[in-house]
Amino acid sequence: YDRELTSPAFDQTNGRLLSGDTAFYIRVVDDPNSVQDITTDIDWELESKEFSTETYKIFPTFVKYDLTLDDATSVTGKVQVDGTTVTTHTLSTSRKNAMRLITTANGNRVSVRVNGTAKAEIYAVEVME
Repeated sequence: YDRELTSPAFDQTNGRLLSGDTAFYIRVVDDPNSVQDITTDIDWELESKEFSTETYKIFPTFVKYDLTLDDATSVTGKVQVDGTTVTTHTLSTSRKNAMRLITTANGNRVSVRVNGTAKAEIYAVEVME
């Protein structure tokens, strides 16, 4: 990040989390209604923890994404096995949570990464064996 935030405080009157930066500006932090930084859409990325089993290798076959893309301009879902991306899905329809096929792969750990631009609401992401 290009800003160092200091002195966080909660504005109870307006219900906002505020913080100062090193240039002495007050910033609103975590405002769900802000989808742009001046005129540029805000990029975001979310990754699940790595799931594993101790007795056998994981062989993921399907993934389901349940999200709302009303304001999002682009959203991508990725399935990772042992830290390597094995399948990438372009998500363009809201609340369409049909099962999507994962490229054949097996490993010790599996995680899901979802990234996009502007606002999206994530309800669930599910990986099935």
